[in-house]
Amino acid sequence: MQLIFPPLVEEGYRYCRQQGITITKQEVFLELVAKGILKENGDPTAAALAEGYVADFTEAPHLAFEEFLDLYPVFRRYPTKHFIQLAGFWEADRQLLERLLQDLETGTLTDEEELQLTAFLEDRQLTT
Repeated sequence: MQLIFPPLVEEGYRYCRQQGITITKQEVFLELVAKGILKENGDPTAAALAEGYVADFTEAPHLAFEEFLDLYPVFRRYPTKHFIQLAGFWEADRQLLERLLQDLETGTLTDEEELQLTAFLEDRQLTT
């Protein structure tokens, strides 16, 4: 059985590995819970949100496009023609989705941009 960890755990794990620290994802998770950054269910604590340790990418339905860009500033680097609002939420067309995945793989984005794209893609089904 494969465990799926929250994005913050994945980010912390990746950072530790880049620093040469040998650690498991479970150890990262337990440390974040112990420090009061994550709850045991993987959700961020109110304190972590208030202190800015965790970004909240909660999309409300029927945002204006500018509000969507305020939530996900990374999308300012892509042409607006690739976005459409469906069922009250902004979605990217297939061409842009493919480019987003490519940009995530190449490592050309900042950590903040990667976080935003990961949050945007997290609840979206990508089909081939």
